[in-house]
Amino acid sequence: ANKYVTLYKFTMPNLQEGSIIEYSYKLNSPGIFNFRTWEFQGNIPKIYSEYEANIPAVYNYNVALRGSRKLTSQKSALFKECFQYGPHKVNCSKMTYIMKDLPALIEEDYMTAASNFRSAIYFELSHYTDMRGLEHNITRNWKDIDKELKDDKSFGAQMKKKELFKDILPEMLNGATDENSKARAIYAYIQKNIKRNGYIGIYSENTIKTALEKHAGNTADINLALVAALNAAGLNAEALILSTRNNGTLNDLYPVISEFNYVVAKVNIGSTSYLLDATVPLLPFGLLPLHCINGKGRVISEKKPSYWYEIVASQKQTTKYVLDAKLTNEGVLKGKLTTVSGGYSALKKRERINEAGSIDQYVERLDEQMPKIKIAN
Repeated sequence: ANKYVTLYKFTMPNLQEGSIIEYSYKLNSPGIFNFRTWEFQGNIPKIYSEYEANIPAVYNYNVALRGSRKLTSQKSALFKECFQYGPHKVNCSKMTYIMKDLPALIEEDYMTAASNFRSAIYFELSHYTDMRGLEHNITRNWKDIDKELKDDKSFGAQMKKKELFKDILPEMLNGATDENSKARAIYAYIQKNIKRNGYIGIYSENTIKTALEKHAGNTADINLALVAALNAAGLNAEALILSTRNNGTLNDLYPVISEFNYVVAKVNIGSTSYLLDATVPLLPFGLLPLHCINGKGRVISEKKPSYWYEIVASQKQTTKYVLDAKLTNEGVLKGKLTTVSGGYSALKKRERINEAGSIDQYVERLDEQMPKIKIAN
């Protein structure tokens, strides 16, 4: 659920392990560009999963399957004059897709996102015929998408607002002179001075000017402000749009802008590129949140065509334990345990300490969680 999507939950009393449940629902939506996705597979086994789509003949969709399972059966039928389209009645195609005996999809360690592997069917509008009989091609290429994003007042226009940082740039740089130090200083400033309001997306919600004034904004407000500030300092910065893990992997066969739900900054210093997300308060420079590590993203640059960029973690998740202890005559182990966290493990540790309020309070929590271990210092 987010600002634009409402989550509904319902209960089913007296359910027991092994029960078979059956339910159906009807969805009415004005969204013709991205026809409803259907997930055949879920986190429980399914004996039977069927998706029926009635599509007016004036709309033509690209259909794609995701996951390793194949359709058990696929049927199509034609219904005459089933849809009122302005003054005309048009035919409809009734498409039925069925999968049977589906095992549960169990999330495993190091899996990017279950949605990337779950058997599902996707629709994307290819072309349609309007009420005058004129055909419109919807499937676009990246050249079209580039122009659309660069001209968009909530994306490209925000990336270009370097003038907003003219007066505050000396404060942001804080004496930094080389490119790496400048990038780190600007990242730290944006990270500290603009807090995320809880919403994500690739489009600026309130403009980066408002975000700077109110010290709050969505992910795009913050990271597009970061791109603009880096460029204002003479650095080479671009925006990178991506799909987070819980949003699924991207289809790189044809561009579908609605598949992207997150934007970060990419700054190029010498031969090294750094991916930056200033929305997470304790995130180190050059490290992306785990939810952003999901295959590839698309780099949107002011001066050149967009291109795919592989998103990989710049650091590992590591934890090292060093135990220096002696066993007493009473059978008690006494000594010193040193824990060294790195990468994402270190980030999690910093976040836990921050949530606790102080180191002392964090240690108190550890004492409560591990009553058989005494923490001396």
